[in-house]
Amino acid sequence: DVVLATQARIGRIIHLTSTSQTYPNRAFFLGGVDTMRGYLEDELIPADVAERIAQDPNLDPNAVVRSGDAFVLLRGELRFPLYGQLSAGIFSDLGNLWADAANLDPLQLRPTAGAGLRLGTPVGPIALDWGWNLAPRAALSERTNAVHFSIGLF
Repeated sequence: DVVLATQARIGRIIHLTSTSQTYPNRAFFLGGVDTMRGYLEDELIPADVAERIAQDPNLDPNAVVRSGDAFVLLRGELRFPLYGQLSAGIFSDLGNLWADAANLDPLQLRPTAGAGLRLGTPVGPIALDWGWNLAPRAALSERTNAVHFSIGLF
């Protein structure tokens, strides 16, 4: 009953005119239970914005929009039974986000990893995961870990 679950996702917004911009609520966000579990929901700062913050100490990481026009996300999880309906999983999520899609670099991915418990129920598995940011950026005051609760799995 050991299961290996994997997922690969990529997204890019293409503007039809050079003056077009993405509304923040229509852009991509990363971080959270269904993307990168080492971050809280929608917490990941886009790579190109993070570079600007690192170069300009006057920019506040908490005052930037954390959305982007492009993203890459790779996820893997190994699930195995513990006792009865209770199982465990270990996982790794790799991904990044770019505010300007022209800056997309699929080799510039942020690593996270973690472990969690799953309880099988009639409505789907209930999961409690603890993810770690394996390379927190000090200049951005990134957290080192995050806890997530969910019903259902990818």
